[in-house]
Amino acid sequence: MRAGVYKGNSLIQTEEIPTPNPGPNQIVFPCEIFCHMW
Repeated sequence: MRAGVYKGNSLIQTEEIPTPNPGPNQIVFPCEIFCHMW
């Protein structure tokens, strides 16, 4: 699954997040929805 990670004010794209474990300031979201907004 392609996913994006929003951490603080930085957007990071990763090809695969096996088990998303977001920290307090981190959001993991599916690329299909959000990657086009980058």
